[in-house]
Amino acid sequence: MGKILIILLFLGAGYGTYQIFLEYKAKQKEERNLWPSKLSGLMSLHSSKKLLAGELYGTESSFLQLLYICYQIDQDGYPLLDTLKRGASLGGADGTEAPLMAAAVLDNYNRARSTFGIFQDPANLLKMERGDPPVAISPGWEDEILVVGYKISPLLGAELSATLPNMVIMPESVRNMQTDLTPPEAHALNATWLGARMISPECSTAITEKIKLDSDLR
Repeated sequence: MGKILIILLFLGAGYGTYQIFLEYKAKQKEERNLWPSKLSGLMSLHSSKKLLAGELYGTESSFLQLLYICYQIDQDGYPLLDTLKRGASLGGADGTEAPLMAAAVLDNYNRARSTFGIFQDPANLLKMERGDPPVAISPGWEDEILVVGYKISPLLGAELSATLPNMVIMPESVRNMQTDLTPPEAHALNATWLGARMISPECSTAITEKIKLDSDLR
């Protein structure tokens, strides 16, 4: 019985030491994660601080470059959502806006990877690094040029053209068929973005009025 207890104590001590080692290695890797600082410049172009001040520097090019960096982060094995949040925070987003920006970029990255397969072609990586539109690879979407479309038309507020949660990667042919009709989730999007101070009250009012107008057409 005594020998068994001694063995169990040794095993427990070994397991505890191994856990400490894993935590130390994880902390070391996190400290080497330089991606948040590399993301911050691009994230700042899409932050409400700039957009609501009329500095509409966030574009399709910066959006595509964010997706390119996501691929690199993923390849390096760092947690994407957390890294994106930190990058958004360093770029000037507050604690409410940063998670929304990060989630939007991650959703579009997953869409670009899973739906369109764009990261299978090294040529697309070169294009996106420059901020140029990639080409879809996945069956059913082959050779489609991919661009940025919008959930809610930027005609209702200039900031919507660069608000990350409003931007969606899609085939150019689909984008060209988009209208200014508000989507079914427009109420929820409007409330979330206004609550996070990502859009102006004037933009929110314009969205609300457009929703009412569109409801008469449905």
